[in-house]
Amino acid sequence: MPPKRKADSNKRDAPADADRAERPPVDNSSIGDERRYQALFEFSPIGIHEIDLQGRLMSMNPSGLRMMGFESASEIRGLPFLDIVCDEDQDQVAGLLQDATQGRASHFRFTARGPRCERIFSSAFVPIQSNAEQVMRLMGISDDSTDRVHAEVALRESEQRYRAVVEDQTDFIVRWQPGGIRTFVNEAYCRYFGQSREEVIGTSFFPLISEADREMVEARLSLLTREHPVSPATHRVVLPDGSQGWQEWTDRILYNDAGELIGYQSIGRDVTQRKLAEAEEKEAAVAATQIAMLSPREREVFRHVVNGRPNKSIARQLDINIKTVEKHRANLMKKLGVRTIADLVRLATLAEKADG
Repeated sequence: MPPKRKADSNKRDAPADADRAERPPVDNSSIGDERRYQALFEFSPIGIHEIDLQGRLMSMNPSGLRMMGFESASEIRGLPFLDIVCDEDQDQVAGLLQDATQGRASHFRFTARGPRCERIFSSAFVPIQSNAEQVMRLMGISDDSTDRVHAEVALRESEQRYRAVVEDQTDFIVRWQPGGIRTFVNEAYCRYFGQSREEVIGTSFFPLISEADREMVEARLSLLTREHPVSPATHRVVLPDGSQGWQEWTDRILYNDAGELIGYQSIGRDVTQRKLAEAEEKEAAVAATQIAMLSPREREVFRHVVNGRPNKSIARQLDINIKTVEKHRANLMKKLGVRTIADLVRLATLAEKADG
């Protein structure tokens, strides 16, 4: 009898086993995907929301609710997405929503209105499609970029103010790399050398330095270090017309926080007139000294000569003969190191400046 019961038991179990055999297998990978998505939705630091094809919010994760200023998902469920978009961005976002329902993704910025109207969001619409490639709903992704946008605006404004200051400077401003390769020059520098910024950038400034001073400038710049980052100097330059000018520069070597060389910055000005005035002042002092070393009679003859009087008139004025005038004249020109009356006049003019 027990064997018979065992057979009956097997018969009763057979249909159940058949049912299990006919049931389709569970897609564990699909369950895993759903769990991963749910974890991403709940714990993502950026806002994630789902939108139906009528443009209404279906759900929003905790980060999105917090960014938008909502307290719970019930506040947004069924809410048209455009209701959280400020007026000035309505047309843009409406168009992108329509594109998304047609299967086209987009990236954009918009300003939210409502509890957090002052916030700016970087967002995206992503169409979610079925296996038949039919759009079923939209996924929205939003990140609060208000602080970043404000920082970008502040940086642009700061750069504009800095550039205005730099461009309005009458001094020359140059940033450059080793070899004198210019990476930035201001407008004053371009005007001085008669070149456009496009012509200057990427080329070396060393050919503009007078050949007589070039080696000295190269040696001085090579001594710039982290310990001695600044060096002032004055040197000669070749002007656009081929003449020589003078410039005064303060050169600085630049390092980043890691101590790596990032380039050089130089600020300069034209000092040609000052150098010419200094040279003339020295010449005037030398001229005054030379004239003072003449004898009293030679100085008398000198004054008459530079005033344009001929030898005969000078002889009559000083009550001496012409031969004596000629002798004094030859002697004073030799002592002063000049050969012409024009040179004598120039010396007299310089000496007057020294006396003045």
